[in-house]
Amino acid sequence: MDKIVIRAVKEADLSDITRIHIASFKDRALSQMGFSTVRRYYAWLLTGFSMIHPVCAVNQEGIIAGYCFSGLYAGSFSGFLKNNKGFLIKQILKRPRLLFNPIVQEQARLALKTLYKIARYNRKNKSKGVESDRKEHGEIPPFLGILSIAVDPEYQRLGIAGEMMASVKKWAIDTGFKGMNLSVHQDNLAAIRFYEKLGFNKVSHTEEWKGEMRKLFKDE
Repeated sequence: MDKIVIRAVKEADLSDITRIHIASFKDRALSQMGFSTVRRYYAWLLTGFSMIHPVCAVNQEGIIAGYCFSGLYAGSFSGFLKNNKGFLIKQILKRPRLLFNPIVQEQARLALKTLYKIARYNRKNKSKGVESDRKEHGEIPPFLGILSIAVDPEYQRLGIAGEMMASVKKWAIDTGFKGMNLSVHQDNLAAIRFYEKLGFNKVSHTEEWKGEMRKLFKDE
């Protein structure tokens, strides 16, 4: 395998990251909405939050082979919807077939529910100046969130995802986090095995596991 360098994501990387996302998650609603929608989403993740650590894996030829967006991304989905409502509606209207896609339908229902909650929250807190994605007193929460990770299909099974996670873990420890957490689809057995190999454990607040996994650094 070519030597891989893990470095911070730059704005110039967004098109390659978008390409990898679409290749890795073809059936996701976001991918179905087209290249410009996916790119806009990752641009939002890169610029819309303060405490983040997005990294990418680059080979000797400068080709981006994978990426991992980690950080405090509270409200990332709702914020993206709120700031891109008009754009997203136009993208759906350009692709009316998406309205009959079960995955898109489910995401649309979630989006409408989220926008409704945002509207209610804003009305309730209009006079309070409350920011939903900021922790009081600037305190660092105990867990760093792994929001999105993907490796180009041409570079999979080469240990790249593990290298990126190791880099993120080092940054998390140096920054003062006590662990990392993430969400994974319950049917994605390969991803679950990968995270368990890295020391993540399933976390459930009810009898049914919802896909939450967590890793405590003190357990190592």
